[in-house]
Amino acid sequence: MAAAAVADAKEPASMRVLQLLQQLLLAIVSTSSSSSSSSSSPVPSAVTSQGVDEVNEALQYGCSQLVTTTLETIPTSDATDNTTEPKVAKIDAIPFIFNSRPGAPYTLWLDFAGSTITNTTWNLLQSTILTSPYDKDGDITTFSPQEKEEMMAILVAVAEDYAPFNIDVTNMPPPDLLSPTYTRVVIGGAGSWYSGSAGGVANLNSFGNVTAQPAFVFPMRLTNFTKNIWEAVSHEGYLSRLTQWSKGEYPGANQLQDDIAIIASKIGWAPQDAGTSAANALAVRGTPTAGSTTSSLKLEGIVGANGVQSAVYMFNATSGPFTVSVDGLEAWFYGGSYLNRTNVELTVRIWNTAGDEKIFPIEPTTPLQTLNVPAATSVLPIDGTYYITVSGAGLDGSYSSYGSMGKFSLSLEYPTSADNQFAAAYSPDPSPTPVPPTCSNPPYPCPPGSMVNNDGIFYDVLDVATCCFATCGDTDISPDKTTPFNCQAGSLNFAFNVANTYLGPASLDICCVASCKDYDMSRQGNQRFPCYPGTVDNTANAFSPGTDLNCCLPTCLDMDVTTDISESFECPAGSLPNVANELATPPTLQTCCMTTCADANITQEGPQPWVCPSGTLTNTANANVGPASNTLCCSPTCTDTNVNLPGNQAYNCSAPNGIAFNGMLTNTANAMTGPPNDARCCLATCKDFNLQSSGNQAYPCPSGTLGNSLLVNPPTNMTCCQPTCVDTNVNTSASEGFVCPAGYPPSNAKVTPPTLTACCLPTCADTNLTESGNQTWSCPAGTLLTPVSNGPPTNVLCCTATCVDQNVTEPGSQTWICPAGTLNDPASALLGPPSNSVCCMGTCSDEYVDISDYQAWTCPPATLPNQASALLGPPADSLCCSPTCTDSNAGLDNLQPWPCPSGTALVSSSPLIGSPSYERCCLVSAIC
Repeated sequence: MAAAAVADAKEPASMRVLQLLQQLLLAIVSTSSSSSSSSSSPVPSAVTSQGVDEVNEALQYGCSQLVTTTLETIPTSDATDNTTEPKVAKIDAIPFIFNSRPGAPYTLWLDFAGSTITNTTWNLLQSTILTSPYDKDGDITTFSPQEKEEMMAILVAVAEDYAPFNIDVTNMPPPDLLSPTYTRVVIGGAGSWYSGSAGGVANLNSFGNVTAQPAFVFPMRLTNFTKNIWEAVSHEGYLSRLTQWSKGEYPGANQLQDDIAIIASKIGWAPQDAGTSAANALAVRGTPTAGSTTSSLKLEGIVGANGVQSAVYMFNATSGPFTVSVDGLEAWFYGGSYLNRTNVELTVRIWNTAGDEKIFPIEPTTPLQTLNVPAATSVLPIDGTYYITVSGAGLDGSYSSYGSMGKFSLSLEYPTSADNQFAAAYSPDPSPTPVPPTCSNPPYPCPPGSMVNNDGIFYDVLDVATCCFATCGDTDISPDKTTPFNCQAGSLNFAFNVANTYLGPASLDICCVASCKDYDMSRQGNQRFPCYPGTVDNTANAFSPGTDLNCCLPTCLDMDVTTDISESFECPAGSLPNVANELATPPTLQTCCMTTCADANITQEGPQPWVCPSGTLTNTANANVGPASNTLCCSPTCTDTNVNLPGNQAYNCSAPNGIAFNGMLTNTANAMTGPPNDARCCLATCKDFNLQSSGNQAYPCPSGTLGNSLLVNPPTNMTCCQPTCVDTNVNTSASEGFVCPAGYPPSNAKVTPPTLTACCLPTCADTNLTESGNQTWSCPAGTLLTPVSNGPPTNVLCCTATCVDQNVTEPGSQTWICPAGTLNDPASALLGPPSNSVCCMGTCSDEYVDISDYQAWTCPPATLPNQASALLGPPADSLCCSPTCTDSNAGLDNLQPWPCPSGTALVSSSPLIGSPSYERCCLVSAIC
């Protein structure tokens, strides 16, 4: 965490909001100033500084119960109360690169990617500190678009806090992690390793000290609300409209430290990109507006760069109306709300050397998007050179302009003549009109003890009265007299503020600090200095300066009056703080300490330890706990589980905690050890081998074996496990199944003990393993036996269907049905498995049984199909074909014409004549 301040709220002096910058970034002191505030609404009572953890030398800042104000509200979708530490991981890929000031000599690294922290002073609390990446959606392996947007918003807001200084706010790690020019802030998780409710923590004196880094911000302790996170990084006030650095220039402030001077002395100022007065104003020229005699100008800058709270620009203009507007850093619109990030409340002044001046103060807008100057219109009275000054402003009655530093953007539309639009505003006349001097340029020689008037106004005459202000150290600016401001005049009861000796103009608020009698200079009457809880008022120092050391006395409860962390009286070894006397003062051994188990009588020299009953042990962990008793000072054992009852109450392993498990044995070797539990007082058995878990946890036998429940110790494979058909060897992790005779498959059953009949299956070839010889399976009539070595045997496994019985599972014969046009082949009746090709026979009308269409027998040429043989088979020419006169024998390959007698002739072959005979086939020849 770095540091900024709480604003937009009156801070009660007792709140003592700590600035983290001096611990984390600058690391110079162990206490710090309050932040500036305005008077809009009170700081929520739950938003409290956790103060300095002086045990661990760290600064904490937390929020135990966020209460929204009327100015800023937490979007419902963004706030959660989850404080459970997620699983830790690290995202190596950086989703984007952000640098607020590349090349700056110092770096503030905001680490969102998750981390493992070792070898630092933090690791005195925990050896390894794991922080998960920044996470809103529960997925810590990647950054979602929402998470990327929120990380960018946090970077921009923190960069605004450091805009005036020469430091780069970035999400990129430095090239050299051992460099003394950077500090690291780890952002993620719930911080479960760090006790309390602090939303973040940083070591004192940690900037540039690798072993003291990093600082931590715990989003899950801050409701995961993005604005809370960036405010925790910079140690600002939650839910405030405006946050700034401070030196206590607001009502009720109790810390007057000059934050800005301290920061600048360590890391330096950002370079100024504008002028600081008329003498060195940055000349600018607007862009001419087409078709008009006006020009428009847009500028961006930083109020506070180089330590100057004004940015001065010069431009040429003609008389006429102009319009000006200025914005600070834009607010972040998220979840239906505008979350303000600017640190600066602005004033704009447009003026010339003739004395014409227009001032436009910043006014809040509604809704509160930014603290901006809405577009304001006025008139430039004459032609000439004008100056525009953007300055930080305060709020009357609430806070000064001290902390109004940050980014701004300015828009100006002004009149320019057509001839003069392109004149270089930064090219003055070769003989410019002499400009009257100011008190600060060059500085007027004011008397010692007074201060120079730096208002930048041109005066015709410079003298002591005009240019010199009285200071707290000298309210009379005459050269020959020094009169410090009197903080005790009249009814005042305040002390002189030495830190502001050379500040002015002299006033009560600047020159005086609160006293023990009256610590609140803004209220009527005397307000007694509020000592930290655990200390008491020092009434003898009523009129001393209002500090912890002057106004408060130490007690047994808190020896250090300067912090809100109680540092109790350190009692000698063997004694204990006496709570009844915790507010006694002065703190002494006799008033602050009491007896303990290690020393039952601190009035005697040397320790007098408490004597525990026989059968119990001395509780060394409670050596410094008291008052001494058996309960505090003695520990139970396996022999005696109750230190407050007479006699020994032995630990019952058969019924631990009153639950009858009967799975363990008593461990007599540990009779006098404690505290008593199953693991210490009992022995594991096969029935319960795990003493760490409740209930009986059976011994884990190898897969494939079976366990027993014997009360045997120690439990082993041999004592607790039994072989089975699946695994016959309990001593190996590999399964060694029972080996069946050749041809007999294993049953793979977890049966013990493993035997032939338990572990091997009968087969189709042998259905009875206990009888000699093979007992084959009996298949149904009409089916065939398949003598395979598979089992257990069934009709389906052992029998093959045939053409006579195509279904071995149905009773009776199920003859194979051949296709229409074919015949069942009686020669294949007991063949199988059945199919058309096996069971069916072709015919003259369908010679192919495996083709769905009818394929009639093809007779030789010169023969005719024999219709009488259509459904006969098997098909052949002699069966399926009829002879003709042309071919009288269909069964022979060659044509066999009908043999006509001598003297006759064969009739013509066309058409074919069937049923050949002499009369049909032969013709009588004419006799010549």
